[in-house]
Amino acid sequence: MTCHYIRRDIPALIDGDLRPRRREEVCQHLATCPACADERDALEAMLETADQALGYQGEPLSFSALQSQMKSIDPIEQIVCYQLPPLRIPGTVPRFAVAMLLLLVAAGPLYAYRHTRQVYTAVQTPFISQEATVMAALEDGEFPWDMKSAAPEDDSQA
Repeated sequence: MTCHYIRRDIPALIDGDLRPRRREEVCQHLATCPACADERDALEAMLETADQALGYQGEPLSFSALQSQMKSIDPIEQIVCYQLPPLRIPGTVPRFAVAMLLLLVAAGPLYAYRHTRQVYTAVQTPFISQEATVMAALEDGEFPWDMKSAAPEDDSQA
């Protein structure tokens, strides 16, 4: 085994996530390779330092002590004082994408309304002109067939 593969498995060894056979191989290599053993020792020291830094150093608090601390703070000042960071988009392509998205959100409804009105007018216009032609023909008596003869007979009169 090369040191590269062993060093990759050192965190799993420390966490106890290696299978028994692989664990034996790694331990045998660490016993013979001082560089990899130093790497393991450095990682264990770093984890120990992190555990000490993140651990609670004071004495354990009871529930009544926590309640008294909670009553002493002003929730508006302590809890709601978080502000969102400013929006920063590095790079030209993401900025362009955000600009296009904002343009689409702002101009999209206006374009859709205009386009819908154009389609409605285009569909409605031929029917209006045909209706005017038919009405003029009916008034002049020039309609090619008689509307009364084309109407279906009413069964209720028979």
